[in-house]
Amino acid sequence: MDDEAKDCEVKCISANGFAKLMCKDRYVHKYKITGAAAIMVNEETGANAINVFPGAAGAITNNDIDKAEETIKNSKIFLTQLEAP
Repeated sequence: MDDEAKDCEVKCISANGFAKLMCKDRYVHKYKITGAAAIMVNEETGANAINVFPGAAGAITNNDIDKAEETIKNSKIFLTQLEAP
């Protein structure tokens, strides 16, 4: 599946010298694209609303996390997002 956001992130990570830190068994969903979030703020009151489209993060299951447990435990860096439902 074409996922421009994922491709952009991988390109950015690679361009900044972090490619060697990327896990080879990272989670990539076959049928869902990278999610996104938008934050709207009222400039006068500061009130905000956050809209989240979880994308592939919404498809992660406890079983997926369990299967990745050793990889996570053995990682020096663990990068994730907080928008996952």
